[in-house]
Amino acid sequence: MNTNESINSSNNYSSSSTSPASFNLAGETVAIPTIASASSLSSLTLLRDRCRRCQQLVYVTERIGPVKDSLYHKLCFKCLKCDRQLDFKTYFTNSIDLSDKEIYCQSHVPRSGKGVFSTENIHIQNVMKAPKLNLMQKLDDRLKSTNLDSQSVSIAHAMKAQQLLHLGREKISAIHKFPALPPDVLHAREEVRRAQKSLEDKHREEEDQLFKKFQVDRQLEEKKLEREVTDEWEKRLQLLTARYEDDLQKKRDQSIERELTLRFKKEKAELEQNMTLKREKKRELIRKQLMEKEQESTHSLVSKFSKEMITLIQEKELAALTENGLDDLQSANTFSLRQPPPPQPPHHRKRDLYQDPSIFEHVDQQAIAVAESDQTSYTELVDQLTYGLTTDLEKARAIFRWITVKDLNAIDFHNNLAADTPMGLLRGIKYGTETYHTLFMRLCSFAAIYCVDVKGHSKSVGYEPGMQIAEGKFTNTWNAVVIDGEWRFVQCNWGARHLVMSKDKKQVDVAPPKPTREKIKYQYDEHYFLPDPEDFILEFFPYKTEWQLLESPITLQQFEQLPFVRSLFFHYHLSFVNQQHAVIQTDNRGACDIKLRMPDSLKHRLAFHFHLRFAHTSMSEQAEDLSEFQGVRLERYVLHTVQDDLVSFNIHVPQEGDYFIEIFASLVEPDPNPFGQSFKLKCVCKYRIACKNLIQRMHPLPACASGEWGPAKAIRHFNICPLTHFQAIFETHQLPIIIKFRCPKQLKFHGKLSSNQYSSINHDQSIISNSAASNGLDKYVKYEYDEYDFIISFIIHLPHDGQYGIDLYA
Repeated sequence: MNTNESINSSNNYSSSSTSPASFNLAGETVAIPTIASASSLSSLTLLRDRCRRCQQLVYVTERIGPVKDSLYHKLCFKCLKCDRQLDFKTYFTNSIDLSDKEIYCQSHVPRSGKGVFSTENIHIQNVMKAPKLNLMQKLDDRLKSTNLDSQSVSIAHAMKAQQLLHLGREKISAIHKFPALPPDVLHAREEVRRAQKSLEDKHREEEDQLFKKFQVDRQLEEKKLEREVTDEWEKRLQLLTARYEDDLQKKRDQSIERELTLRFKKEKAELEQNMTLKREKKRELIRKQLMEKEQESTHSLVSKFSKEMITLIQEKELAALTENGLDDLQSANTFSLRQPPPPQPPHHRKRDLYQDPSIFEHVDQQAIAVAESDQTSYTELVDQLTYGLTTDLEKARAIFRWITVKDLNAIDFHNNLAADTPMGLLRGIKYGTETYHTLFMRLCSFAAIYCVDVKGHSKSVGYEPGMQIAEGKFTNTWNAVVIDGEWRFVQCNWGARHLVMSKDKKQVDVAPPKPTREKIKYQYDEHYFLPDPEDFILEFFPYKTEWQLLESPITLQQFEQLPFVRSLFFHYHLSFVNQQHAVIQTDNRGACDIKLRMPDSLKHRLAFHFHLRFAHTSMSEQAEDLSEFQGVRLERYVLHTVQDDLVSFNIHVPQEGDYFIEIFASLVEPDPNPFGQSFKLKCVCKYRIACKNLIQRMHPLPACASGEWGPAKAIRHFNICPLTHFQAIFETHQLPIIIKFRCPKQLKFHGKLSSNQYSSINHDQSIISNSAASNGLDKYVKYEYDEYDFIISFIIHLPHDGQYGIDLYA
């Protein structure tokens, strides 16, 4: 039970009587003398103004309380058991022992529990016999001041049992500490925190001045814009009016005057509309220019703050070590003021740091919990984020996950933000002056982690394979952070994802349940946390060569020629077998192929698809659909097959020109639903295909179901194994053709035959019923089913020579 209390701190002491006076304080009745000397009153005030935790003076700006007649520093307001940082929403007090003045978190607050306690209970009998123990004797002494009658005996022993439980439990040692501080000087962490908060307050004052300057500059630019637009409006309106009046003087009859007046009103309305549009466009341009300037100023200031913060933390750590006699040669070498290493390729790959993100489950959950609560200072925020974490890897992870979970772009800010409020902490996000990478750098400095931002180009929205990147186009900024003495990349903006709540089944006339932690899944992109430089360079190109972190740096032109990939390519551990460039040249038959390799662990779980389209509208005869040529879908010019761990796309484009092919992938989970369609295909890579000379045009494939050819799909989705034909294409001179499969269970089947020589209707259907006969070829397909061995045999008779395709549905 939460026992947060509303406490009146303005207790009045009367000096008009010599008898003791009683008053109520936090639910307890105490007596104090009302006559005291000046010195004793001074001592009492001094005692009351000291923090209960550290016994240091508490000033108004940093105090919390009184709680149970005790004051705390904000950073000292922590659980007695586990030292977890608390606030007025999260602290609890002991409702069992009223003399206990301590505060606790929800997990460690003493509770009486449920149930009936009596002398007949064997566990309570054992507790009643316990007064012989020293520990129980202490509890009896603490309970002497409490008035309990004979009717309260069960409550008294229940309270003693609860005290035994909690006094016998070891205190959790999970204090937030920096790696530089050894266990015997952890008390110095409080001093570091206080110093951090003091420096943060100083920084905030400087930052507030910058925000005021931004506000003044915006107002001046708005006034300047309004003045310019008004002046131009008045001049153009004056010219329009003068012309109208001149035309009126030249008029010959009344009908012309009316016509001139109507024309004047129409031209005036058009002028007003044009001026409004011009003002909005100019305002948007000025706003963008101001925001870029403000972001640069904010970044410069935060960069300075970050250096000062890291220096402060290191100085405090070094001082703490020196005070504790740890100033020998080894300690001096290890804990002296450290400097970040120069940018150079890391010696270890990402997989050397961690194999699976599940090792960060406790870190991620802590970041999510912190993101769901409010903080009023960066010191408090980072202290909660890095609570119990000891390595730079874990701390950087916690900060990354907090930013990706927070969904900063969707925060609903109030118009008036005080700097010392939870929302005021992120006011830079509200006003657009602070970006993800600047915030990440700021938070890392509070955890004593070196972090910088890196500027360059990226293959972001609007970029197509093979594009040349002009100066000032496709610009982007990301972070580089020092982990284990090596620089690693972090891209918070691309790693951020929104949260998704699981869908409950629809119930009639029932209100939807409120979302709980169990029903919320926080999505993010794992690839953009510490990616390897060899992978990162496929999407991001820094202006400064050294920040490629590559053994052999590349040029911008080489960057443009690299394959166009998305993060799922790395998430599924795919690799290129051929086609190492973004633009693929076809031969004189319009042919080319793309091959990707899957890891063995995923080759039976990954499904692929593709989309082929013209690169320019003018190339397609049907401009409204870039995916068709002369009424035929372009996908029929692509043979997509899977053989073991190799994914192939054999392409024959129908005419000269440029095309784009986008390749998609998704995991197929076992038995997701009766139809096996639980996955959502997402892009993994994309190419431009250039056909400059076409001598021989290929015919399209038969109009079968779109996508993959061959038996691999049957194995992947239904565990149906081929027994006779293992390739997607085969040639035969002998009829009938018999294709056999072994099934895991009894299934229903249907075969559909297609050919370009025969007209076909509804050839784009993905599921055909047994009674469907979209062309005249279905009668040539029959099947036999062995119910004992679960073997299905398709027997196919072809009416003529030629190219055929068959869809086998299960």
